[in-house]
Amino acid sequence: MYRLFVWLFLLSTPFSLMAQESTSGSLSLINVIRTTLENSPNLKLQQLGVAKTKAQERIATGQFDLTTRASIGYSNNVITTRIISQMAPEQQAVYTPGTADLGSNDSDVQTLNAGVSKKFRSGISTDVALVSRRADPRQDPKTKANPIGYTSSVSGVRLTIKVPLLKGSGTVSAAAQEKAAQLNHQAKSADFQHFLTSTLKEAIKNYWSYKEAVVYLNKVQESEQRVQNWVNTLGVVDGSLQGFLEDKKGKVVDAIQAVEESKIALANTMGIQAHEAAQLGFPQNDFPLDWSNVLAVFNQQVIKAKWIDE
Repeated sequence: MYRLFVWLFLLSTPFSLMAQESTSGSLSLINVIRTTLENSPNLKLQQLGVAKTKAQERIATGQFDLTTRASIGYSNNVITTRIISQMAPEQQAVYTPGTADLGSNDSDVQTLNAGVSKKFRSGISTDVALVSRRADPRQDPKTKANPIGYTSSVSGVRLTIKVPLLKGSGTVSAAAQEKAAQLNHQAKSADFQHFLTSTLKEAIKNYWSYKEAVVYLNKVQESEQRVQNWVNTLGVVDGSLQGFLEDKKGKVVDAIQAVEESKIALANTMGIQAHEAAQLGFPQNDFPLDWSNVLAVFNQQVIKAKWIDE
C-alpha cells in the first residue's frame, strides 16, 4: 500500500519539481519527503524492528541447515611392564628387580571423528558419523628396544535416523518455531509499510498546513496594510475604523503563531532537530488544484489492474 501511495505522489509531482533542490528561503515538497525518509527516528526504529524479526526468522530456519563437524586427536599411550614377568618361575623367586628392569610399550594414537547431521521439517533427523583410530608402536627412547606389537587401525561409519512417532510430531511441531518467526517478520514488515505510509501522509499534510498558514498570513497582512492605508489616507482616527485595524493586527499575530506551530509540526515529522526548524524556508509548491493529468493516467488498463490489485 505504501508503494502505491508513493507512486501516486510521484505521478502528481512534475518531473522538473523532483529535480529541484530546496533553495535558500524556500522548501519543496519532494525535499520534505526525502528528509522524512532519511531522518525520521521513528522510521529508523521501525526498520530496526524489521531487521530484528528477519534475523529471528533466519535463526529459526538455520536449525534445518546441514551441520558438519570434525575433530582430530593425538595421544601417546605408555604401558609399563616388568622384565621379571618374562623370567622362569625359579628365577622369579630369587630375583630382586631394579629400576633398570622396567620396560615400556609405547604407542602413538591418532583419532579422526567427522560427521554430518540434518534435521528435516517433517520431524525426521539424520546423522552420519565416521570414526577412525590408528595406533603405531614406538621405540623406547631409553632402552632403544624394538617396538612391541603391530600397527592397528580401526574405522567405522554410523548412520542414525530418528523418526518421531508420538503425538505432536511431524511438521506441526518441527517447523512451528520457523513458521512463527516467518509470520512475525511478515507482520512486522506490514506494520513498517503502514507506518511508512502514515508518516509520509503526515509529512505531506503538515507541508500543506504550513503552506496554508503562510498563505493565510500573507492575506491577513495585506488586509491589515489596506486598513492601515485607509487610516493614513483619511487622517482621522475613527473609533470603529481603529477597532477594525486592531482586529486585523490581532489576526496577524494569530497567523504568525499558526505559521510557527505548523513549521514545528512539519519539523517533528521530518525528524530534524529543534534548532534546525527555524531554518526551514517557506513552502515553494503551489496547491495541486489540477489533477486532470493524474486522473488521465488511470485510463490505461494496466494501471487500472495494478490499482485493483493493490
